[in-house]
Amino acid sequence: MDEEIDFYAEFNHLQEGLKKRLFKKVNYSQCAEDFIELGHTMKREGRSVDAAVSYMSAAQCFKNVPDSIQEAYYEIEAGSLLWKTQLESEVSDPLKLIGGFDAPMQSLAPEAEHCYINAIEIYLKQGEYYMASMLYADLGANVAALDRKEQASIYYEKAAQLIERDDPLVAAECIQNAIECRIYVEDYEAAHEAVLWRIAVLQHRAGPDSEWTKQLPHVHDGVAECLAAAALLKLLQRDYVAAEDALRTLATHSRAAM
Repeated sequence: MDEEIDFYAEFNHLQEGLKKRLFKKVNYSQCAEDFIELGHTMKREGRSVDAAVSYMSAAQCFKNVPDSIQEAYYEIEAGSLLWKTQLESEVSDPLKLIGGFDAPMQSLAPEAEHCYINAIEIYLKQGEYYMASMLYADLGANVAALDRKEQASIYYEKAAQLIERDDPLVAAECIQNAIECRIYVEDYEAAHEAVLWRIAVLQHRAGPDSEWTKQLPHVHDGVAECLAAAALLKLLQRDYVAAEDALRTLATHSRAAM
C-alpha cells in the first residue's frame, strides 16, 4: 500500500508541474523526462499499469513540445504495457483487479487501444505507413486474443491497405488473418471478399515478373488456397454456381502452375 501512495504522490507532484502559472512557461520537455523516469522506475518494480500511466503523461508532454516522434514512441510504450497486462490477466485470472484501480482488468483494453490509435494517427500524418500498418496488425492480434474477432478483422484489413503495394507478402498475411476472423464470426460474405482481395494482392500487386514473385514460388500455392477457400465459402452460403466457378478457376490455376 505504501508503494501505491508513493506513486500517486509522485505522480500528482509531477502533474502540478504542468499547471500554467502567471508569467511562468511550462517546461514540457523536462516534465516529459520526469514522467519517463517515473515510468522506468515503475516498470522495474513490475508495476506495469503505473508505468503505462507515466508514459501516457510523457506522451502528452511531448505533444505540447511538440515532438511527435517521442509522443508516438511513448504512446506505444504505454499501450504495449497495458496490452501485456491485459492479456496476461486473461490467461491467469480474468476477474483480477488492477492495483490502485477499482475496475476489472478488461478495462485496460480500451485505453491500450486508444494509445495505439494515437500513435497510428501520428505515423499517418508523417507518411510512415509501414509503422502505422504494423500497429494496426498488432491491434488486430491483441483484440482477437480478447475474442473480438470482428474488430480484429477490421484492424487487419487496415494494416493490409496501408502496405499492399509496398509489401505484398505482409499485406497478404494480414488479409489472411482478417479472413480467419471473418469466418470465426460467420461473416462468410466479407470473408469471401477478403479472399478475392488476397488473390489480387498475390497476383496483381506482386506481378508475374516482379522480383517478389520470383523469390517466393509459394505465391501460386497461396492463390490456390484462396481459390479453394472461395469455393468453400460459397458452399457455406449455398451459392453452388459460384462455388463451381471457383473450383474451375482453381483447376485452371493448378494446370498453369505445373
